[in-house]
Amino acid sequence: MQIVKMLVDRHTRKSPENCICCELLPVNIGKITRTEVVRCSSIDCNSGYSLIRITSDAEHNVDKFIWSKPETAEKCSVVKIGYNQYLAAVTNNNCRLARFITESGCFMTSATFNPKVNYGYIWTLLSPNSTCITNLTDKMRDAGYIIRKVSSKNLNMDLTLTEKQDEALKCAFDAGYYDVPKGVRTEDLCKTLGRSKSTVSVMLRDAEKKVIGLYLGLNIGSASR
Repeated sequence: MQIVKMLVDRHTRKSPENCICCELLPVNIGKITRTEVVRCSSIDCNSGYSLIRITSDAEHNVDKFIWSKPETAEKCSVVKIGYNQYLAAVTNNNCRLARFITESGCFMTSATFNPKVNYGYIWTLLSPNSTCITNLTDKMRDAGYIIRKVSSKNLNMDLTLTEKQDEALKCAFDAGYYDVPKGVRTEDLCKTLGRSKSTVSVMLRDAEKKVIGLYLGLNIGSASR
């Protein structure tokens, strides 16, 4: 299995559009100066779900929003996050990119906005093999999307926790070992697990290393253009 990061320009050359998800917004809050998709994910073979940041020209109250498209209001929710900033969650039931991802056999773990590139987004994908990624990128390029692979890494099976490591990590987490301040001492974990302090310390350190390694693997690379 591969972890792949790539830069995707959602402003296609064949059918230029700002962003179809933004066009689904059913609200009218006066003069919207900017909309940008900050994160999205695929739901099924035809649907996608996006978080959209809205910047308005003046302060408005959420309860004063004018729902200009009542028929789609249930597919969008908006919350105020700043003086003139809003965050909208929008469901797109006709998402071409979601269909491409599903048909390719890949899984999207994140899609975040890249402010360095107009309409640019960083996708993180899990792919069973390189063929699936190739199928996805070929379809997207044929549709006019500009894509650049940022990084690719094989998922190391050594990152899998052993049964003892899994037990120690869950026990420590549930007991508040990673809380601030700590809810339990290492000595107390030793009694619960029935092992020596040195053994528990090694088990936790090895488990933490694997979890952090997996996290970094899913977030490898950076993009610029």
